[in-house]
Amino acid sequence: MDRHDKLGYRLGLILTRLNNGESLTVRGLADEFNVCEKTIRRDLTERLAYQNLLRQGKHYRLPKGILGQRNNTDLRRFTRILGIEGLFPRWEDRLLNVLLGDTENNPFLIKQRPYENCGAFMSTLNAISGAIQASRKIAFTYKDKTFSATEPYRVVNDRGLWYLAARHEGSLKSFAVSTMTHVQVSNMRFNPDPVVSQQVEHAESIWYGDKLTEVLISVSVRAASYFTRRNLYPGQEIIHTTPAGDLLIISRVAHPRQIIPLIKYWLPEVEVIKPASIRNQIIDDMRSALTRYDEMNGETSDE
Repeated sequence: MDRHDKLGYRLGLILTRLNNGESLTVRGLADEFNVCEKTIRRDLTERLAYQNLLRQGKHYRLPKGILGQRNNTDLRRFTRILGIEGLFPRWEDRLLNVLLGDTENNPFLIKQRPYENCGAFMSTLNAISGAIQASRKIAFTYKDKTFSATEPYRVVNDRGLWYLAARHEGSLKSFAVSTMTHVQVSNMRFNPDPVVSQQVEHAESIWYGDKLTEVLISVSVRAASYFTRRNLYPGQEIIHTTPAGDLLIISRVAHPRQIIPLIKYWLPEVEVIKPASIRNQIIDDMRSALTRYDEMNGETSDE
């Protein structure tokens, strides 16, 4: 899946080497992966904190009691957590050994995607994750508005950004974790609704809603191959291919803002056929942009 970056590869290799009984140093790993020591230190003390690594001087290792207990099954589970299990059709043992093998002669190279550095709001992530595990309600401030008695369900990373999926006043909503402030975990417990949990688990993005709008879009043959290789729009379904190779697709969205920026990105190769409201919004946005450009050109000419 397109959320994968070098983080998953790096952590997987570190876990494998620790499980093999190796003692690792921050400096050595930083040089090996060509990242700063601060990044490696965060890997060992935060991202792999659940391993309860032992530190002796500059060296980190696994406690003897759990050596050898991490296997390829654990690695497969880790890929599911990272959302990258779809990168390969089958995570066979041989493939895993190749992926996590010698970095200098590895046949695979997976390009890194930008992701949000959560170091600035790690305390917020810790508080939220603790509340989720304990099924406790939380209160917080978000965009100058106070949200109280909110039921947190999952912390979701979507396109490299961290969000909280939570139910507030009966509705499932998403909140950018980096924007949340004054997070407080209350003593009030709640019973997680399995229906809501499934909705969060299976949603394609952090846009939640029971009522989906169908957007009918035509795609030119020049861009068709990109849309046939993978779904670029939410809930994408190709319903017709013309003899010339143009596509007719349907996208299902919970809110117009979920798809309008994606349509603009592919202009002029895509065109919204319906609904008229989304089509007209795009036209209005384009006219406003052209007006601003004309004004800028006019000011440049005056100079």
